[in-house]
Amino acid sequence: RTDWAVVQSALGRAAGSVAPTMAFRVDDPEGPLPVVLKRHELADLRKLRVSEGALTTLLSPGGDALTAVVMKMQVVGKGTLRLKLPEAAELFNVFVNDEGATLVREGGAWLFHVFPAPEAGRPTVVRFVYSAAMRHGKRLEGPVLDVPLENLTWRVRVPEGWRLAGHGGDFDLKQQ
Repeated sequence: RTDWAVVQSALGRAAGSVAPTMAFRVDDPEGPLPVVLKRHELADLRKLRVSEGALTTLLSPGGDALTAVVMKMQVVGKGTLRLKLPEAAELFNVFVNDEGATLVREGGAWLFHVFPAPEAGRPTVVRFVYSAAMRHGKRLEGPVLDVPLENLTWRVRVPEGWRLAGHGGDFDLKQQ
């Protein structure tokens, strides 16, 4: 039994700047206050999520592809993004919020840090460019990221005389 100002002061010292999530007011100060707490594990929370992205690929008559990717990401806190490119692809650069990113090679993937945008409320922008040959001279493959993706657009510019033979994967064909 104590005054609320004392409790508030004690909680502030114990928790730093974090406010309590629950506070109880007792109607009967003589009786006990039963409180039951259950701890639940947090769901697999992701620090990074792509909210919008655009891929632009330019195909050469020889079947080589140059792809530029621009993604707007929601970033809760600094995290590591794993980027896997198509087989035998060459990565030219990676920028996070218009600053060059330090890359680490791990197996067949590139790792780099992604951090929140300097301006509060703005998405983080990740840009990278890579080149790759079309698989078996016929199939164009995109990069693989280890974060949730949504609202992606992929534009493919083909040389004169080429035509689309078919398409598959998670992208819907909008127009030719």
